[in-house]
Amino acid sequence: MNFWQRGFFAVLISALASCTLIIGDSVLVDKVPEPSEATVSQILSGVTVRLQRFSDKRKLPEVARIGDRTLTAEGDVGLALQSAFERYIKAHGGRVSLFDAAVTLTGEINEWCVVGKPEFPATQLKGSANIHLEVYDAYSRLLFKGEYSGTQITTHPLPSQTTVEDVLSGAMKEALNEVFADSRLTDALSAGQR
Repeated sequence: MNFWQRGFFAVLISALASCTLIIGDSVLVDKVPEPSEATVSQILSGVTVRLQRFSDKRKLPEVARIGDRTLTAEGDVGLALQSAFERYIKAHGGRVSLFDAAVTLTGEINEWCVVGKPEFPATQLKGSANIHLEVYDAYSRLLFKGEYSGTQITTHPLPSQTTVEDVLSGAMKEALNEVFADSRLTDALSAGQR
C-alpha cells in the first residue's frame, strides 16, 4: 500500500469515526413505547386511577452522552412518562380521573439515559431507565412502592439521533414491562375497585 492509499484510508477512517457525532443537541423523549401487550391488557380493565405529575429526579440533565457530546431532553421527561401511563391505562380498558379514583399513582424517573463511546467500526450504545412508583388509596395511605429498571444495548456503525432515541425508548420499554408484570403493583391499582 503506497503513501497516498494509506493517507486516503486514514482520512476515511477519521471521517467515519467523526460521523458518529453528527447528531443534534437534543433527543426526543416522547417516544415512550407501550409495554408488551399481554402484561398490560390483563390488569387494567375496569381500573380507575388518578395520576399525579411524574417527577424528573435524574442526577444529570442530559439524556445521552456519546463520547464527549451530551444531548439534552427535548420535552419534559416526567410528563412524557406520565402521558405514556395515561395512554396505556386508557388503551387497555382503564380510566384516568382527576378526582374520583380509589387509587393515586405517582412516579419518579431516577435514571433515563444513553451512554456511548464512538469507536471504529461501530459504536456501542447502552440505554438505562429506572423509575420509582407509588400507589396511594383515597385516604393518602401508601399501598405500594416499587422500583423498576430496564436496559437496552445496541451496536451501530453510524448511530444517528433516531438510533439514540430508539435505544432510550427501548430501555424505558423494558422498565415498563417490569412494571406491568409486577402483581404487587397491579393488586394495589385494583384495590377497592373490584
